[in-house]
Amino acid sequence: MLVAERDIIRSLSLELMRFTLLFAFGTEGSSQSYDLVYIPGPVWMKNGKEVINLSHKQYFEHGDFESLLKQEQATFSKIGKGHVKIIIYEEGHGILECLAMLIEELISNGFSPEVYNLDKKILEFLKRGGWIDLDGYEVNIFSKPFVNVPY
Repeated sequence: MLVAERDIIRSLSLELMRFTLLFAFGTEGSSQSYDLVYIPGPVWMKNGKEVINLSHKQYFEHGDFESLLKQEQATFSKIGKGHVKIIIYEEGHGILECLAMLIEELISNGFSPEVYNLDKKILEFLKRGGWIDLDGYEVNIFSKPFVNVPY
């Protein structure tokens, strides 16, 4: 990646983030969530407990989601493949490259990501810049109003 591209990405407002992944058990079942937090490196959490600590490195890398699949094999065998919701929080130590790799890895493992709380312009920029290869895949984007919905 060119230094200029990194500077453009960093100017797009979402520099630091963390993620929650929400997997559903079928259409009428319960769900399971996993958090990808950075303390300061990536750590997979489930129900507030550490599942996999990858904090020996600074950022999420290819293969890190597959590590979660292997570690949580019993849970994922019940979930199967399908939609996964990625909720982005504008806090933490993750960066856009982490999101791009996470989306690619989810797709390559048979999941269909839906991204919540992300400006659609940022995803379009990632796709145009070749950061995310979505050939033949659709990623649904739900923009920022998701977080502060009045009741």
